[in-house]
Amino acid sequence: MSSRKVIPIAKMSPSNSNKWLNCPGWAQACASLIEGPGSTNRAAELGTAAHTLFQLSGALGVQPHVFEGSILYGDFVVDDEMIVAVQAAFDWLNEWHRKRPGTTPHHEKPVELPLGDYLMTGTSDYIATNPRILLVFDYKHGAGQWVAAEENPQLGLYLLGARHTLGLSKRQKPYGVIAQPRIDWNGQEVVRVWEPTEEDLESLHERATEAAFQARQPGAPRRAGRHCKWCGVAHNCRELAEYSMRTAMNEFEDINERPIVDPKDPASLTADGIAYVLSNIVVIESWLRAVQSEATRRLLRHAPVPGFKMVEGRKMRKWINDATVLKLLPPELIKTAPLGPAPVLKAMARFPKRLARLEKLVTHTKPPIHIVSEADPRPAIAGSAALEFSPVPEQDEKL
Repeated sequence: MSSRKVIPIAKMSPSNSNKWLNCPGWAQACASLIEGPGSTNRAAELGTAAHTLFQLSGALGVQPHVFEGSILYGDFVVDDEMIVAVQAAFDWLNEWHRKRPGTTPHHEKPVELPLGDYLMTGTSDYIATNPRILLVFDYKHGAGQWVAAEENPQLGLYLLGARHTLGLSKRQKPYGVIAQPRIDWNGQEVVRVWEPTEEDLESLHERATEAAFQARQPGAPRRAGRHCKWCGVAHNCRELAEYSMRTAMNEFEDINERPIVDPKDPASLTADGIAYVLSNIVVIESWLRAVQSEATRRLLRHAPVPGFKMVEGRKMRKWINDATVLKLLPPELIKTAPLGPAPVLKAMARFPKRLARLEKLVTHTKPPIHIVSEADPRPAIAGSAALEFSPVPEQDEKL
């Protein structure tokens, strides 16, 4: 009987392989991460809604437009943009199947793959097989980050998982496909195909097996890099903090000792140095946003962040209804939209009656919350009151 201690880890699947293949400590760090409201973002939820449309349309054998106006996930309505994107994926698949009659489709196919003594599981968007071919098709609804098909570990692991689960032969040529219909940058193909060699898949299997083993070792280290984007534990990752600072060419001492950040003059960087920083801007920005989010969360819960506080930002005056304002303005003040309240009210002083009506059409924006240094003269907002502000003197929105 083995006395090996069981270490809690998050599920390691093909869909999050970019994390656990590159960061040994990711699975342990995420083991206690609770999924729920606020654990994802709006863009990710939109992607889930589009995947639901893709899944139902394929499983029922109907065109995506059949669901127009329906709500299949969350509060997302199936609209024309979603239908066009999903239809583009089906158009490619339909054409592919037309040229290969007799190919068997597998919608939302669960697969598994032993990685040493760890059993990786996941669900592929779409798999198609015949005696000569194995196709894995992955739909991406996102439009903000281009996803490559070539050497994509998620596709590779789904191919290996499909081969294992369906009992397929290595003689069946593997194809991995990424469909990203909402990205069309300078004529870039929205459907991309990878034809991995057997050596490619064997190498990935070995790498994944080693990564799964490392992830379950006591104190598995976290390793930062470009794979850190969208990581759920980015806010408390010292390795990511140090990596981000190094990437920005900063000197960084111990993170717990309030390091002095000393950015280097960009003019002193070599061409390679500038290219390196530019290629990692996404990682730096992602980490900074995660830190700001975590600081806000702590301050709202009255947990101290030494040297910082929350303050109320400036409220701006704005019109309640632009159309009504336009009806009250003389022609010389009308453009495509009314000006801000300050110049309009000043110009309308010569029309007292209309001025009085315009003043009743002014409202104020909700003041934003800012995290600032304790040296800032503005009073701190208590965490429990951060979402309800009392009126304060305001200034007009600048034009």
